[in-house]
Amino acid sequence: MIKYRYLGKGYTDENGIAHMAEDADGQAVSGYTGTGRGLTDVIASTDDKDNIKESSLQSETYNVLDCVVYDGGTLDNHNDSMWTAQNVTFTPRQAEYTDIVKGTGSSLLVSSDLPIGSVIEFEMRQIGGTTTNYILGLRQGTSFLGNGTRLYDLGANVDEWVRVKVELKDDGYAIATNLDDTSKTDRVNSTAYTSNPKFAFWLSDTAITDLYFRNFKVYPI
Repeated sequence: MIKYRYLGKGYTDENGIAHMAEDADGQAVSGYTGTGRGLTDVIASTDDKDNIKESSLQSETYNVLDCVVYDGGTLDNHNDSMWTAQNVTFTPRQAEYTDIVKGTGSSLLVSSDLPIGSVIEFEMRQIGGTTTNYILGLRQGTSFLGNGTRLYDLGANVDEWVRVKVELKDDGYAIATNLDDTSKTDRVNSTAYTSNPKFAFWLSDTAITDLYFRNFKVYPI
């Protein structure tokens, strides 16, 4: 028997779209509110919480990624509050991605503190520079935790999109993986973090003019 965790109930409108109107405690809501629990499987059933079983009429299973933080990176879907910009411009956002434009000196876009034991996923594209320039890093406070990650480490090229996963491991180190070629991995920091670190897009060389990113999400491992 499948074990279900009841989220709430609702109704289906004239277009066949289900809307959650009441949570598990019977309180009125306008949809499911995330809690940052990570990957969640969701189904809908015509039976109530006390009678649902394997033979109940139910929808297919939908995978929902319930993120701790999320930045779609587009003009219509972005989250400015999680970032601190240092000598970069990243607004206005673009229609399909965020363009981090390099300024003078050290140029960074730094996240808020992210929980140890989390996964960071995003798509990115480096404009200018070489594959040996540092583009990703971790910081504690205002300092980098050693060296960062380069396109070279991830087997990617300048001016192409690459999907990246960074795991903030419990041992104090983060591992970056190219999701388009999972044989390509790199340790992001050479100095261990001792508390929740910050993630940084890092335009480390004057030849890098821009970094693009989109679909930036953080969720529990």
